Formats: sequence, structure tokens, C-alpha cells
Amino acid sequence: ILSLDSSPQLTQVNILDSVYGILMQGGGKLVYRGGRISSGDAGLLCFDHSTLSLEQLSILDNLEEGFYLANGCSLQQQGLQINRNDLGTVANESYRTIFKTSAADNRIDFKPLPEEVIQ
Repeated sequence: ILSLDSSPQLTQVNILDSVYGILMQGGGKLVYRGGRISSGDAGLLCFDHSTLSLEQLSILDNLEEGFYLANGCSLQQQGLQINRNDLGTVANESYRTIFKTSAADNRIDFKPLPEEVIQ
């Protein structure tokens, strides 16, 4: 699913065997309640100040990132599970504590994004 500056709402949706499960770009808000993103290359990728509201979502068995949260994206989550991906979560270091309980059994559970250089 490619979301360009839009706000999809998904309930009990399974995304299987895709290159990119969901790609959020250009802002907007994703509301995803229940389901899983699995067995693709990457699970959920967030860019460009998008907002994510995730409940009871499993992201698992992806060959690359399970979850990529770029600087500027915001996250509200409850019951998020990120398991058995190559990289569980790629996000700003400030999110590490949030994902400590969500991400497990990935090759690398959490990989911090490089710090932004402000000039």
C-alpha cells in the first residue's frame, strides 16, 4: 500500500508477500487496527512527517526492515509486535525504549537512525 499525503484506515487487514507492505509519504495519518504485515521485503515504512496509529499489529518475517520510522514521523501504538525480521525497527534513538518491549527475535531488534545535522 502506497499512501501519498493521504490517511488510510485499515481494520483486520493482512498484507502478505509484498515488496513493501505499507509506505507512508507526504504526511497523512495511518490508522491500522488489527492484522499483520509479513513475509515481504519490508513491512511498514514511514517518511515525511506522517502519523501512525497502530493497534494490535504484528510485523513479522520480513527480509529487511520490519518497521522504519524516519525522523519527523510520529507514532501512537498499542499491542505492536515486531518479530523475526532482519532489522526489527529502524528509528530515532529516542524511540528505543518504546520498541524494547515490541521488538524481539529479529536479527537486530533496534537500529538507530543517524543523528540529524542541523546547520
